[in-house]
Amino acid sequence: MRVILAGSRDHDHFDDSDLLKAISDSCFEITTVLTTGDTGVAELAAGWARTHQVPLEVFARDPLDSSKAAAARRNSRMADQADALICLHHGTKGTWSMMQEMRRRGKPVFEVAFQDHT
Repeated sequence: MRVILAGSRDHDHFDDSDLLKAISDSCFEITTVLTTGDTGVAELAAGWARTHQVPLEVFARDPLDSSKAAAARRNSRMADQADALICLHHGTKGTWSMMQEMRRRGKPVFEVAFQDHT
C-alpha cells in the first residue's frame, strides 16, 4: 500500500517508538511512504522508510507559495496518490485537513492522538 505517514511537526509529542507502534497497529502493508518532508512525524517517517528500504515520495511545500491554500492543495495531491493514512497528531489544523482529505475519498485512516499522561 502507498501510505501517507503524517502528523505533528514538532518533536515534543511523538518519537520513533510511537511511529513503529502505529505502523504495526495499523496492519497496513506499506510498499511506499508518502510524506511532506517537514519536521516531526514526517522526518520520523522518512527515517523509517530509509531504514526499511521502502520507497519514499516527498511532497514538499512550494517555497514560493506559503499560503494555506498551497498546503491544502498539497494534502489533496497526496490523498489522491495514497491508499491509506497513518496520522500521529495533537490536534493541529494541517493534520486534521489531511485526515479529512482521505476520509472524503473513502480511504482508511489510522489515527493516533497524543495523550499527555503527566
